[in-house]
Amino acid sequence: MQKINLILGKAFLWSLAVCSLGACGNHDRFTVGGVSDKFCVPKELVPPSVWYVPDDPPSMPKGFAFMGCGYVDSTIDTCGLPDGLISASVHPLSVHVNHRWGELAGAVLFSEVFNAPGRKYEWVDKKEGVFLLKSQSSFIPWTIWKRMDGTPDASPLTLQDSDELMADCAPTYTQHKVDGTTQDLDSISCRRSVIGPAYTIEYEFKRRKGLPSEEWMRGFDAALFAKVDSWRCH
Repeated sequence: MQKINLILGKAFLWSLAVCSLGACGNHDRFTVGGVSDKFCVPKELVPPSVWYVPDDPPSMPKGFAFMGCGYVDSTIDTCGLPDGLISASVHPLSVHVNHRWGELAGAVLFSEVFNAPGRKYEWVDKKEGVFLLKSQSSFIPWTIWKRMDGTPDASPLTLQDSDELMADCAPTYTQHKVDGTTQDLDSISCRRSVIGPAYTIEYEFKRRKGLPSEEWMRGFDAALFAKVDSWRCH
């Protein structure tokens, strides 16, 4: 199984670039490693190449990336992607996603979050084992976790190696033109990775009111996977 740092991969570097895509009625065809079908994605949703990001080497597992409906200039009558989606990338199952604390603890970014002064744990849904880590980190002030092993309400509440990262969130600051402005500080943006039956989707989304619940994220996952599956070429 090939391990790749998805956060630093090309698929998400383009999401930092300012882009305005012209309307085009065609589709781009993509291959996802391990999936027999091709995916026909509307050109309007495919991010443009960025000159300072080199092309992926041939050894890189095949996948593709796309933008949310509100981040492109599109003539698509019905985009159909979930509201609030900023960007997403589709990866083969062979790409290992680090999503448990035992795998993430050594990463510089998460170590900074975990060791930041004033960190605080709060239960979001004790029955389901979902909790929040609030941090004074300038990078990720909120991370949402799910207790996978042991007693959900074990005390004191702290991260265990088997705890699963559901999402990491921060105040939104974007150069994309959203709602008529170029700076949007009144909402939060979160990143999440979900392993599906045939492929993995890593995506970023925006919310205007509060952190997402597990139920909300599961619903968003289902809508996103359904849309990507609808792009299978026939």
